[in-house]
Amino acid sequence: MNFKTKEELKNHVEKLKAFYNEFYSFLIVGAFSILIWLLAGAGYFWPVWILVLWGGPLFFKASKLEIVSKDYYKAICSFRDQLPFLKRSWEHDKLQELQKTINNGAKKDAKTPIVKKAVTTPKATKTPAPKKTVTKKVPSKKSPTKKAPVKKKPVIKGKVKKTTPAKKVAKKK
Repeated sequence: MNFKTKEELKNHVEKLKAFYNEFYSFLIVGAFSILIWLLAGAGYFWPVWILVLWGGPLFFKASKLEIVSKDYYKAICSFRDQLPFLKRSWEHDKLQELQKTINNGAKKDAKTPIVKKAVTTPKATKTPAPKKTVTKKVPSKKSPTKKAPVKKKPVIKGKVKKTTPAKKVAKKK
């Protein structure tokens, strides 16, 4: 690889570091899943799905970073270009196509006058419900000379013992 600036070199080293971190995670998770498979009775080899679905893209990242042969990455890119929606230029081409259809539609609409047809709707047979009127209550004015009534304590008939605080303390002892 040829790097023209220090920034390109720094970016490449950062990508390599990220790749190796992901690769080590892949190895740990793969080994752990195989260990679980062995301890569970070694039936159907289900860790293959983890290894293939994570290891495949990881392999192509390695070929893009030239850790393995760059030819693998080129082969994947040529396969990707065979499928129209995976091509690199697909998004740009689709955007251009949609803009053309929008522009053509706008030009077509500008040339033809817009005439709205009157649509008649059948009249409803129901009469609208009468509106409810809300009346606010006006607070009554109290005369300034009236005093609020004083509540009296209820009177209990019979003997009532009155205890003073000093007697209460003496009873507790």
